[in-house]
Amino acid sequence: MLHNVTLRAFVYKDFRLLEFKTREFRFAFSVELFDNVFFSREAFLQYEISADLNNPRLENIFVLFHNIFSGTNIAFQYNYVKSELSIKNDIESFKFSLLSSALTKYQSQMSSILTKKEKNFSSVKSSFYELEILYYYLSGKTFYDAWINAKFPKGEIQTGDSIQFVRTFSYPFQKLSYDIRQTITLRQELGTIGTEDSIQLNRKSASISLEAIQK
Repeated sequence: MLHNVTLRAFVYKDFRLLEFKTREFRFAFSVELFDNVFFSREAFLQYEISADLNNPRLENIFVLFHNIFSGTNIAFQYNYVKSELSIKNDIESFKFSLLSSALTKYQSQMSSILTKKEKNFSSVKSSFYELEILYYYLSGKTFYDAWINAKFPKGEIQTGDSIQFVRTFSYPFQKLSYDIRQTITLRQELGTIGTEDSIQLNRKSASISLEAIQK
């Protein structure tokens, strides 16, 4: 049950929109109205999450949106109209499960390197992929296998060449005195690469290593 929720309905030429709004989030989606009952149309949805929420509040929002997009029933009353509907969106549901997982990792493994101002996950400027790389390193997972996708200029690369990618990730955390260097090595030589100006790799097996590089 949610408290202190503002519910508004908007009527446009081609559809109606319901909006649920609190201090922490805004969620709107298209609906139809039949016999004084709302039904989700699932043609349009939009949501916003407030910036700078602390971690417990942010975690609750992630769980809420995961449940909503997993099809949990939403019961509400608008004026004299009582309705119960659900919204099913597997992509959005999966997105919020990933966000919850990222938040859990951020709090558990990275707490030792964070200052008080850096504790809130909502204020992090690094991408989720960059945080995942740092999480792997802090967890001791410095060598692992993975599947990769990549596209890069052909240059002087020839059929049968071995390919290695090296890149360095920098982080804004004050207590972290190093960057992370990631080395990706394809486990198989390149096959026929054709005459195109670029090379496209899809689900290629690779070995990945991580090492700390002092700043």
